[in-house]
Amino acid sequence: MQDQDETIKRIDGGITSVGGFQAAGLSAGIKKGAQPDLALIYAETPCTVAALFTKNQFCAAPLLLNKQHLKKAKGQAIIINSGNANAFTGSQGTCDAEAMARATGQQLKIPTESVYVAS
Repeated sequence: MQDQDETIKRIDGGITSVGGFQAAGLSAGIKKGAQPDLALIYAETPCTVAALFTKNQFCAAPLLLNKQHLKKAKGQAIIINSGNANAFTGSQGTCDAEAMARATGQQLKIPTESVYVAS
């Protein structure tokens, strides 16, 4: 068995400390005032993806969308909004989650199915 120090490397800083990753955050007007409320994490190349989901019967629309995207087991971006849980939103929540993934994919020129949505 290898020593932990040989297999795990500590990287100081945020996710962009890892080569090939970019991230951004801004105020999109979801929260009151000019508080940051939208973030994007982007990988320059597709990554293997894994997820752990709630067992609750009432999953929010982004979780249902992510479960569909996870079938490909690849991802390249996560778009995250803060200030809106997107739960119990019915068909409008599904449309909104799909629109977030689609718009992010279009802007990044990657497949919609490679974009995961978090609220």
